[in-house]
Amino acid sequence: MAINRRDFIKVAALAGLSWHTLATDMSGDQQKRVLGVIKTADGQWSAVCFDLTAGRVIYRIPLPGRAHGSASVAHEVAALVARRPGAFVIVFEPDTGRVIHRLKAPQGHVFNGHVVFTDHAMHVSGEKLGSSDGVLFHYERKSWSLRDVVPLNGLGPHEILLHSPDYLVAGIGGLRTAGREVLNQNTMQPSLLCVHPVTGKEHWRLAPVDHLLSTRHLTLTDNGHAVIAMQYQSDIPQTLPLLAITDRPVDQQPQQLLPFEASDLDWMNFKNYIGSVASCGHQIVASSPRGHRVGVWDASSRAFQYSDYIQDVCPLASDGQRWWAGSGVGLIRADDQTASRQTGLRWDNHWSFIQF
Repeated sequence: MAINRRDFIKVAALAGLSWHTLATDMSGDQQKRVLGVIKTADGQWSAVCFDLTAGRVIYRIPLPGRAHGSASVAHEVAALVARRPGAFVIVFEPDTGRVIHRLKAPQGHVFNGHVVFTDHAMHVSGEKLGSSDGVLFHYERKSWSLRDVVPLNGLGPHEILLHSPDYLVAGIGGLRTAGREVLNQNTMQPSLLCVHPVTGKEHWRLAPVDHLLSTRHLTLTDNGHAVIAMQYQSDIPQTLPLLAITDRPVDQQPQQLLPFEASDLDWMNFKNYIGSVASCGHQIVASSPRGHRVGVWDASSRAFQYSDYIQDVCPLASDGQRWWAGSGVGLIRADDQTASRQTGLRWDNHWSFIQF
């Protein structure tokens, strides 16, 4: 359901800002639309396409439950996947929000929240119920029929990214779960896995420095390296690095994961948890909703630059030159810290850019 300009002005006014102020502070050379999920006032969930340039909602899609990650192909198709253990994928037109198809998880499986598109297929991360054995679901883009279920050698795959036609990277969380309860804390084997997106043939696999560092979210740098964001599976505060980067580009057989640097205090501020990560030119940006913290690192040296407090921050988006962060209390914050505005929208886990 689309929201018109008049309705949005009312929301903006209630949030203490004007349409002109929001549009001016979020301005740019072209439209910058992000797709994300919000929690509504009545406790329901909706997908929202939001224009960062104009500061307005383009459309909303009511959801049957909480969703997580999304992806799109310019002017063609977009998809939003249920949060793990997920039961649905919503396929729709990225320009209008018109729903094209609704998919249910195959029997005995669940979706794990993330999706990518190739030329002819949609790939969704998932796992088998009970064992948590990882799989990639391959759907035909024309018919939206399930073409294949490709096994991944690992438990609980989460975010997936397409580096190039033959290289897909997956964050293998290493978790065997019942619902969201972790059952194998002592025997976890998380990793960053690289496979062929169609056959599932393994190119390489790299493990983090500690087996309790569940590999969750990913981003790719401008020069083709993969960055992993991790969540430490313990309630005990730790100072282990929660970010790492491959020592070589994804398609050049990397040999190790190089940890990002920060002081013990800075890592502790992230509360063992990175919720989202984004590459922005020479910087890597990471958010922690548990720590109410967004941090910035140099992508080449891996050196910590700074962090800021943003209540319940999680979704991130970058166009390669600037980055934006959203929060569960409605804030959208730009990297220059001058374009922070209250939108009245309670943003959840992730954003993805819709290309124009």
